[in-house]
Amino acid sequence: MKLALKLIAASIVMAGVSGAFAQATKSAAKPLQGEVVKMAWIDPLSGLMGPVGNNQLNSWKFFIDKFNANNPAGVKFEIVGMDNKLSPTESLNALKSATDQGIRYIIQGNGSSVALALVDAIINDVAGTTAKVTRTAAVVAALRVAVKQGIVSGGLT
Repeated sequence: MKLALKLIAASIVMAGVSGAFAQATKSAAKPLQGEVVKMAWIDPLSGLMGPVGNNQLNSWKFFIDKFNANNPAGVKFEIVGMDNKLSPTESLNALKSATDQGIRYIIQGNGSSVALALVDAIINDVAGTTAKVTRTAAVVAALRVAVKQGIVSGGLT
C-alpha cells in the first residue's frame, strides 16, 4: 500500500514537472526571434588569395540567404567581409573593427598565422567578453593542445 501511494505521488509530481517543462519550452521556443546575428568573416579579399577569399565569402552569403529565407527560429543572419590581406596584423585590426561594430561571431579559414593571432587576441580578451566567446576560446585552446599532442592534424600548431 505504501509503495502504491509513493508511486502515485511520484506520478503526480512527474506530471506536474513535465507540464511545467512543456509550458516553459513553449514560451521559450523562439527566444531570439527577430534578432539579427552578425558575423565577421576575416580573410583575404585582395592580393594573391583574394579570389579564393571572395569565392568563400560569396559562398557564405549564398547559404546565409538560403537559411534566412526558411529559418524556423526567426533569427536573421548577416555576414560582414573584412579583408585581412593574409596578414596577422591586419586580422587583429579587422577583429577590433568587428568588435567595435558589436559583432561577436568571428569566422576565419585561410592561414594558420592569421588564425593564431585571432585566437590569441580572443583568449587574451575573454575576461571582458561574452560567455559564447569564452566557450569558443576554450574549444580552440583544446584543439591547439590536441594538435600539439598529435591527436589531430591541422594548422593550429
